[in-house]
Amino acid sequence: MGTGIKSGNGAASIMMMDDWRRVLSRQSFDPQSLDGHFVVLRWNGDCIECFTDQLGLRTLYFGKGAGGQCISTRLDWVARAIGQGGIDFASLGSGWLMLNQLSYASYVLGIDRLGPGGYASFRGGSLIRSSNAPWLPSFQPGDARDAVESLNALLECAVERRRTISLGLSSGLDSRLLLACLMSAHKGRFVTHTFGEPTDPDVRIATKIAQTLGLEHQYYNEPLPDTDTCISAMRSFVAQSTLVEPGSSFLRLRYFPKIREQCGLMIDGGFGEIARRQFLNRVVRRGRIALQSKDIPRLLTLMRLPRADIFSPEVMTKLEYGARQSLAEALEAMPPLSNIGVENFADLFSIRLRIPNYGGPGQARLDAEILNFMPLAQPSFLRSALRIPVKDRSNAK
Repeated sequence: MGTGIKSGNGAASIMMMDDWRRVLSRQSFDPQSLDGHFVVLRWNGDCIECFTDQLGLRTLYFGKGAGGQCISTRLDWVARAIGQGGIDFASLGSGWLMLNQLSYASYVLGIDRLGPGGYASFRGGSLIRSSNAPWLPSFQPGDARDAVESLNALLECAVERRRTISLGLSSGLDSRLLLACLMSAHKGRFVTHTFGEPTDPDVRIATKIAQTLGLEHQYYNEPLPDTDTCISAMRSFVAQSTLVEPGSSFLRLRYFPKIREQCGLMIDGGFGEIARRQFLNRVVRRGRIALQSKDIPRLLTLMRLPRADIFSPEVMTKLEYGARQSLAEALEAMPPLSNIGVENFADLFSIRLRIPNYGGPGQARLDAEILNFMPLAQPSFLRSALRIPVKDRSNAK
């Protein structure tokens, strides 16, 4: 489930069914060798083995019920199947109070989650082993040209096999970077799209760019569905969103089948902010000493996200405790700050915890609609980008 991308000799290609059969037929399957986002399940003798991609954009949930283990990419399905519904408020703490969840735990008691670089095996209806492999690149100085070459290889694999791709175009720097790369080497092999209200700045600027450059551009904006349709779609959407997006965001899902009808693959500039050093800058600027000393209360203040006051004091106490615990454990799992520097520390922290926890739920929904990937959120590109000196990555360069 998802999209696998294999690389070699400066080239990349999207994995087809034969490619998956080949790599999974080997006794040792290493997801660390692949770009993309995916969940893999395979029978290996009398075991079921489960793997997740390096960055954890796709995940699995599993829990034991009366009939054995239930395994699914959807938390709500596992909870329903095994009869669990209790909220783990400690795990929910960072997800509710902070910028994003700071652990790979499930929000439901009795259910586990497989995190980035994850592996789990089951035999006879029981869990045998479960582990995650935190992503750790090299921060040895490199050349920006390596990042450009990596990005171009990923874009080349997007347009291979004569497929037409659709680029999500907005007013942001990252989608415009991808557009520039595609215009340079692949003109005529892609189209662009955007959706939203006509007064939205993203819509206005993207449309203007497309008109100026003479691009084939698709603009989607449909009236609201009727009330019953909205409620039904929103109920399913909210069950999968794990508090990452508001329920109204389900409206965007209407457009992906239309894009799929015209194009074989969709890309966008998601998480391009990491390579431009745009995450956790408040912490970098105002929390350097707190990071160095692991001052949890100060860091909680800097990373807190305002939310509606809907919980009782007793529950809030549990949420606060959980947020503190998750932050402390996340910091403990990081490499020493003195070895990589504050800025690199913040970027790695974002890759490890924001990409899977903020991007994961949306990625799972999108995979159900269309073949897609985010070139700027691929391990190979991020490895090259993080080797660029911090001064050349800062200030959205």
